[in-house]
Amino acid sequence: MIVQFRDEFAWLSNFTPAKIKLYGFNYPSVEHAFMSAKSDDLEWKKFCINAMDCGARFTGARVCTFGS
Repeated sequence: MIVQFRDEFAWLSNFTPAKIKLYGFNYPSVEHAFMSAKSDDLEWKKFCINAMDCGARFTGARVCTFGS
């Protein structure tokens, strides 16, 4: 069973560096793209593109989502 996405399983993490293109924007990981998709605000998307891994995740929990 995989308990943590570390060592040999690190590649399974949403934070693994990967070139992700979503709606015309390029993100450094799946997690960055996922957090960016929470809002259609351009400033939020720019933040997500440049955020450090944990910054995108923890700030994303507070962002206004679509329809809110």
